[in-house]
Amino acid sequence: MFEPIKIRGMTFDNRIIMPSMGTLMTGDDSMVTQRMIDYYVERAKGGAALIFLECASIWPESTQGYALGISDDKFIPGLTQLVDAIHAVGGKVGIQLYEAAEGIMNGHADTSKLRIMTPIDRYHGKWKAVKTEELPLIAQAFGAAAQRAARCGFDAIEIHCGHNYLLHQFLSPHFNTRTDGYGTTFENCMKFPLMCIDQVRKNWPEEKPLFMRIVAQDDYTYDAQGNFDGLTIDNMVTFCRKAHELGVDVLDVSRGNFGKGNIYEVPVMGIPYGFNKDNALYLKKQVGMPVMAVGRLGRPELANITLAQGADFVAWGHAHIADPEIVKKCREGRYDDIRYCIGCDQACSQAYHIPDAKHISCLRNPAVGREREFALVPAETPKTILVAGAGVGGMEVACTLSARGHKVILCEKEATLGGQFRLAGMAPNKEDFAAAVDYMIRQVQLSDVELRVDTPVTPALLEEIGPDHLVIATGGQMREIPVPGGSCAVSCADILNGHRKPFGKCVIIGGGIISVEVMEYLHERGFDTTIVGGMAKLGAGLSHGRAEAVDRYLEAHPEVTVITNAWVTKLEPNRVYAHVKEEKKNRRTGEVTIVREEDIEVPGDTIVSAVGSVPVDHSALEETATRLGIPYSIIGDAKKTRFAVDAIREAAELARQL
Repeated sequence: MFEPIKIRGMTFDNRIIMPSMGTLMTGDDSMVTQRMIDYYVERAKGGAALIFLECASIWPESTQGYALGISDDKFIPGLTQLVDAIHAVGGKVGIQLYEAAEGIMNGHADTSKLRIMTPIDRYHGKWKAVKTEELPLIAQAFGAAAQRAARCGFDAIEIHCGHNYLLHQFLSPHFNTRTDGYGTTFENCMKFPLMCIDQVRKNWPEEKPLFMRIVAQDDYTYDAQGNFDGLTIDNMVTFCRKAHELGVDVLDVSRGNFGKGNIYEVPVMGIPYGFNKDNALYLKKQVGMPVMAVGRLGRPELANITLAQGADFVAWGHAHIADPEIVKKCREGRYDDIRYCIGCDQACSQAYHIPDAKHISCLRNPAVGREREFALVPAETPKTILVAGAGVGGMEVACTLSARGHKVILCEKEATLGGQFRLAGMAPNKEDFAAAVDYMIRQVQLSDVELRVDTPVTPALLEEIGPDHLVIATGGQMREIPVPGGSCAVSCADILNGHRKPFGKCVIIGGGIISVEVMEYLHERGFDTTIVGGMAKLGAGLSHGRAEAVDRYLEAHPEVTVITNAWVTKLEPNRVYAHVKEEKKNRRTGEVTIVREEDIEVPGDTIVSAVGSVPVDHSALEETATRLGIPYSIIGDAKKTRFAVDAIREAAELARQL
């Protein structure tokens, strides 16, 4: 990992690169912001060989908000400021050039005045195909953007030919059926991307490296008859050889295209570690040029194995979001101190699906995008602070308060720490959740926090300690099903932690995240599994990527029965009764029609309740604190049951305020 390598005139002092990832930090004008500078500088200080900024649009009509622009000279001052800031901390920085096509629809930008380029007419002509005479102009725009990047002082540059952006769409026969000599056959499909690469290389300094991001292949791309008609890896061998002849130095081998294939662009938990590694190694062998391996390789042991097998670089993307110092910690041998990405995607890529999200964040690292305001400042007046509950929120607030100089007493009623987050780690493919809890426990042990387990915070204990401030982080508890016979159901928590043993046919009641986890847990152990949920779609609260993975799981396992729009009315020891009401709304008129309504019975031997949680009652603590004049704060599920990302964020914010 720490063996230097030289590409053209640039020496990389290690083999780890932070690849290009969107941040939503520019605002609607596509300009560099101070928030963005702080974010990238923090990661540059962490020791990666190279930091690639997020993709930057090269075409004025397609420069959408909340993503970088490099389509005009007006962007140069801000980009130069960012480059200088990264250089000032010893980092090296590159920028990725792209034309987004429908990728401009990032969920935040106003696309009504933007041009969406495509190789062919789409949506009945709403999106017009790029005209043949425009292709050289777009290629020249790539070249002009490369010139601007050079003027800004970037150390490297990358051209994006993947992820369904315009160059990928032209390259893939599945998306490109043009008949003007630039489509249909693969030979023709390559022409326009190669034209753009040629312009970039000619306008980029000879001594500086040019990377190219590609997909190793298309996924789930079929014609009307069900035949695969997308890019194959051998197509990419041919294309990459030609790109290399034009001056591309390094292949950044990613994966993922729109539709079902999108699951590989931002791979979530459940996608195997290193799933794309062998594709990068194959391309290196066949093309004979340096490659960067991409795809869930954000662990030092995985990176070293991949490099030993022949890769020249390894991309650590979300690994850098979760822990900006990951490379530095590896160099120092501090592996247990690394805050690893767990693949939840709940705050990073999911931000693109949340219209009011201000920028990306991270469940493990709430300082993302808030680096300046989250800088730890010693407490002016150290206090004694009692924290009730050692779930992830309680541990986060305790460690941070202690780091600021407060005396912290952390009490947990159970013998173990982690709360419901540790429970989540017992579900299949979520072992990293349990590892995240172990990391937080280690941080508590290394801190000056006074930890008391098997110690619930009672009014008497509160009065005995008499803290200057009380933090109530007592979390939530599983909700009971409020229907006749509700006690017939076993709590999903008891199933996951092994306190109750399932048998026979299992029926899960609920349609959110926890019901999906229990479904996977039971099904992978061979149980006949049915989910009965009231939502129109299974998995409410899942990130976009995780929801795609669940859909794929259900497609692969049709034996799992999912009944949606079903509200449970009664339980018996071996039967679930529910009322199904499925509605359809006319988008134009708003008229709602009922397409299905009936009462159903679902037999089952083990009935599992997975209908969410409610806050643990902490009214006695509030009353006692008020009587004693002790200020108190409530965070996480104790305040309102939501997700771990909310609990950790609230804990981090509170710990910087007290």
